[in-house]
Amino acid sequence: MEIIGCSKHASRMRSFYKKVQEEDVILIGGETGTGKLFFARQIAKKWGKKSLSGFTYIESSEDIDEKAIKEKNFTFFFTENRELFDMAKTMFPEIQEIWLKPLRERIQDIPLFIDSFADGEIANFWKKSDKIQMLLKYWWPFNVAELKRVISSKEGIKLLPYYRENVKNIISSYPITKIMSMRMDTFWSEMENEENSDKFFHFLTDSIEKEFIKSALKKCNGERKKTAELLSIHRNTLIQKMNKHSIK
Repeated sequence: MEIIGCSKHASRMRSFYKKVQEEDVILIGGETGTGKLFFARQIAKKWGKKSLSGFTYIESSEDIDEKAIKEKNFTFFFTENRELFDMAKTMFPEIQEIWLKPLRERIQDIPLFIDSFADGEIANFWKKSDKIQMLLKYWWPFNVAELKRVISSKEGIKLLPYYRENVKNIISSYPITKIMSMRMDTFWSEMENEENSDKFFHFLTDSIEKEFIKSALKKCNGERKKTAELLSIHRNTLIQKMNKHSIK
């Protein structure tokens, strides 16, 4: 078994792995890049299977096939949609289900992922305290899959938003934001201290995200479901972001 992590969620994944049986119908949900297929393959391996032969993705309510589940034509079901995930587990209480948490909610696992995804000089590069801090501060929108891509080489550091060149590109892309009212010569002199770069990045992206969500809500007359669909995010994610930015 290769389920990495020291977080409570990693422990829960290991417990789920031990609990499920070959005759079970299994539902695995989670955002893009959380490792749904990887986790399913680990489960299949304990039954001596080299690949996943029976599975389907739930992308709409029509994919929650009552006959398929009852007759166990599929062993695994996957979805990135939390509403469909909750619908499936409500319709079929006997199904074994787990929702994989995003990396940003289990950042204590990142150092262990480094040991798994990189080795030698590259691993030592990413284990330096300043690099670890960069990894822990990032919000990882594409989760473990993105982390693996970033730490596969030293050059991966350029993919992080805290990399100085990325910050410059962000500024040039959003000339109308409030931050541009600052005197740029003073700003860049302050940016020579790398500790300020992440504060600036979060300030800038949070400001843009807040205004974008407010605009989308206005367009959808305040209807959260329609707003979430417009932004192509889950309704729960929208609510989390609204709470974060104190949007009523």
